Amino acid sequence: MLVVTLTALLVIVCAIAHISIGVYVLRINPRSAAHRAFFFVVMPTAVWAFALALTHSAVTPTLWYARLAFSSGSLVPIALLTHPSVSDSRYCHGLRGSSRTRQ
Repeated sequence: MLVVTLTALLVIVCAIAHISIGVYVLRINPRSAAHRAFFFVVMPTAVWAFALALTHSAVTPTLWYARLAFSSGSLVPIALLTHPSVSDSRYCHGLRGSSRTRQ
C-alpha cells in the first residue's frame, strides 16, 4: 500500500521536473553531443527520484524499491562516462585506457 507523504510528493515533483528539463534540452538540439549527454545523465536521476518516492511512500518499503533506487542512482556515472562527448574530453583522461598525453 502506498501513502503519499509530503516528502514523496516533493520527490515526485522533482522527478517530473528532471524529465521535463531533460526532454526540453534534448528537443532544442538533438544532434548536439552536450545536449544528449545532459539527457542521458538527467534520465537516470529522474528514475532514481521516482524510486526514492516509492520508497518513502510505501507503508512497508520492500527490498525492490531500495534496489531500484540504488541501481538507477548507479546509472548516473555510467551514463556520464560512456557518452562519447564526455569520455573523450580532457577531464576523463585515463579513465577509459586512453594513451593520449595531456595538453
